[in-house]
Amino acid sequence: MRAVALCCVIVFLFGASCAGSKKTPASGPSPCATPSPIDGIDVLPEQLHLDRYGYLARLEQEKQTMNGDVLTTTRVIELYPKLAHEVLDAGFEIRFSENEGFEAEIFFVGSKHRFGALRLRKGPCPGLVMIRFFYGQRETTLQGSRRHSGK
Repeated sequence: MRAVALCCVIVFLFGASCAGSKKTPASGPSPCATPSPIDGIDVLPEQLHLDRYGYLARLEQEKQTMNGDVLTTTRVIELYPKLAHEVLDAGFEIRFSENEGFEAEIFFVGSKHRFGALRLRKGPCPGLVMIRFFYGQRETTLQGSRRHSGK
């Protein structure tokens, strides 16, 4: 009797119930809520054709910058070289990039003080990849601005 009681205490401490309880079938993973496409892909820089790869799921704009997410079913390992070529073909210079196969980054700059980044990550649902982009254009340059010592 003590052995049964000890067993029940041990089982109880580890989150299971004692004998006599009914097990309920394990529920599967909850269905994934895939973000819906939104309008606005036309406001992205025309040189970067991200709509070739998926659909726009999020977009935020503020003054001279924009960021958002494009969702695609293309794997990172296949998407990275395509996006790198897209950036170069659009006239940008890649300043830093890294491709680990499961995630990747491309940071780039262009003329007229344009700059941006593409980050490839696992999407919100199985089988989806998220292209998180940032794009901006500085209004002013640092040329000609000097710090004066007052002498």
